Amino acid sequence: GSVGIGWSPIVPRGEIGSFEQLVTRETGTAFKISPLPSEASNFAVPVTFFQPMLDMNRRAIGYNMYAETRRREAMQEALRTKRPTASGPIVLVRDRDTGRKGFVVYMPVFEPETRSERIRGFVYSPFNAQDFLDSVLTREVVGRRGVRLFDGDPVPDNLIAAHSPEN
Repeated sequence: GSVGIGWSPIVPRGEIGSFEQLVTRETGTAFKISPLPSEASNFAVPVTFFQPMLDMNRRAIGYNMYAETRRREAMQEALRTKRPTASGPIVLVRDRDTGRKGFVVYMPVFEPETRSERIRGFVYSPFNAQDFLDSVLTREVVGRRGVRLFDGDPVPDNLIAAHSPEN
């Protein structure tokens, strides 16, 4: 299922340089936000802390998740509903070499004790779709039937994970 858990703060465009310096100083590791916010966005939502910090997860540090449409839509919906929200299918940064599909669940975190409910950032958990399906299904449950997980209509482009039937 879950690859881990992370924290991504909202970083205003004008504070990106100082935020990068702060994280670099606090962690002792060079931190760079990429990609930078588009002209249409005035902030970034970079992967800042993540556990477990395995080598394959380390490549996501600094990644501006708000720059990607499906991730951004899920964050916006989580913010609107104030509830955990899953993205549509994506390729996780850690899985770009393999192209395996996954999704991310975002939970907005608000400034405590403020009347305006000012957003601070998101706690999030990425999932590899195949690992998620494998963790909830066993061969005994599936038996002679296969299970395929689609996002949308059951067409090949929407397939995000599958469990083959027993022979």
